[in-house]
Amino acid sequence: MKKLRYIAIILSILCLPMLLGCKEKTLYTDISDLTTETIGIYHADEYEETITQTFPQAEINHYDKALSLFVDIEASKCDVAIIEEELGNQLLNRNGDYGCLGYIPIAESDARLCVIVEQSMIATTDQHSDIISNVGDRVYRNFLSGDALKLILGGFYTTLIIFVFGGILAIA
Repeated sequence: MKKLRYIAIILSILCLPMLLGCKEKTLYTDISDLTTETIGIYHADEYEETITQTFPQAEINHYDKALSLFVDIEASKCDVAIIEEELGNQLLNRNGDYGCLGYIPIAESDARLCVIVEQSMIATTDQHSDIISNVGDRVYRNFLSGDALKLILGGFYTTLIIFVFGGILAIA
C-alpha cells in the first residue's frame, strides 16, 4: 500500500508540469488571428516597427539564431516566427512541419516578411485529410527515408547480434 502511495506521488509530480502547461490551442485562419500571440522575430530588428503596428498587443521576442526560434516554437514558448520572405521560403521547403500563414508587406520596399506557424495550427477546410497527410509525411520522413531506414536497420542488426551472443553465453 505504501508503494502505491509513492508511485502515485511520483506520477503526480511528473504529470503536474504537463497539466499546468496545457492550454487550448486555436487554429489560425490568417494573420489577423495573431493579435495576442507571442511572436519571434529573426534578424528583423529594422522591421520591428512594422510588426508592432501589425500586432500591437502581441509579445515580441528577438532571436539571433533561427534554430533557437524554432526550438522555442516546439517548446510552446513562442507561437509564431516572422522571418524575411526568402529565408522563410527556404526553411519551409526543408521542413513540412511548418507553414506560411501569410505575408506582411514592408513599407517603402518590395520585400515582405513571412509569418510561419506550425502546420497543425493552420485551419484548413478539410482538416481531417490534412492531418492524415501530415501523419503520412512524418511516417515517411521518420521511418522510411534513406537515412532513417539505415539507422533502424543498423539498430536491428546490432540487437540481433547481441541476442545471438547473449543466447550463446546463456547456454554456455
